Amino acid sequence: MNKLEALLFTGKCLTLGKYPGRISEVRDTISKGAVEWEKIVWTSTSHLVFPALYIQLERAGLLPLLPSDLVAYMEEFTSMNRDRNQQIIGQAKELTILLNRHGFSPVFLKGTAQLLSGLYTDIAERMVGDIDFLVFEKDLEGTAEVLLDAGYKPLYANIPENVRVQKHYSRLVKDERIAAVEIHHQVFAFPDNKLLDTDLIIPASRKLEIKGNAYIPCTEHQVIYNILNVQLSEKGFYYGRFRLSQLYDLLHLSANTDLPLLIENYGKSVHQLKSNLALANRLLGFPQTLPVQMSLREKYYVSRVVHKVNSPRRARFSESVLYFAMRFFNIFRQLGYSLFNQKMRKSAWRRMSDPTWYREHLRSYTRKKEG
Repeated sequence: MNKLEALLFTGKCLTLGKYPGRISEVRDTISKGAVEWEKIVWTSTSHLVFPALYIQLERAGLLPLLPSDLVAYMEEFTSMNRDRNQQIIGQAKELTILLNRHGFSPVFLKGTAQLLSGLYTDIAERMVGDIDFLVFEKDLEGTAEVLLDAGYKPLYANIPENVRVQKHYSRLVKDERIAAVEIHHQVFAFPDNKLLDTDLIIPASRKLEIKGNAYIPCTEHQVIYNILNVQLSEKGFYYGRFRLSQLYDLLHLSANTDLPLLIENYGKSVHQLKSNLALANRLLGFPQTLPVQMSLREKYYVSRVVHKVNSPRRARFSESVLYFAMRFFNIFRQLGYSLFNQKMRKSAWRRMSDPTWYREHLRSYTRKKEG
């Protein structure tokens, strides 16, 4: 079993709940001894779907076919993730009450939104890092002050000029609270923020059925954010990066969404959206809820990702070359934006006048080279 086969097998297992007809096929593959479980564990943990894989195999009645020590480990890991998510839910509800008391209403994003909205029947399926929520830009400083007064502390110094052209306030942490908090005023950094603007998301958001006033983006906005966050913010489209956890979320979010129609309304981002959808089709076994008409561009993107999975060393070299090219391109792009955008100009000047910025900037290249 090579890396691609492990990836495809993991992807197929993740769809068993929605496509139970695949259970017999997965059972036959396991029974024949064709599964190398060490590779499956590595794949599912690195893609943050290990608990989801366990839950899908458990519901399909396939756990008796797995090594007993693996089942015990999966069960313990999933239980720990469930406990963590319970604490995150409690912390998000606590934040809601706190912010409501000062006139602010959070719009929760990403994994926290999915936990609070009940997207998954078992909260253990989703691995969540930070608690992310969105507010209007005019409320950003006030919201941060509320959390700071409540005992949260920034992990790094907050620079207002940088926040205006980035997308969130400095990450905040608090003793005895399990998750860090990121307060967003945009879901994408400048200039991609125009693709899904806060003034579009918040008015269309849906109220959560919890105590207080808290919201999540509408399903359509969650779908677009789900895809473009990995394609643009995490540079997945340029480097061929992906996460099964993102594709697994997309599978659930898309259940009652006309994806082709939704995607066609997003102008210059259509190719990034379609490419991710095409990859989801390939890695999750072409589920019906993720339909896509693939052009040569989408086919090339999928083949590039598959090549990266099959040839990781060659892919690392080409990614490094692309990384340095993109870094230099972004420097000139930001300087160009600074000529016409006051916020960008102030942010650029703040960094260029700070000697420590040059040191950290050079270190980032070194870390990439070492990686």
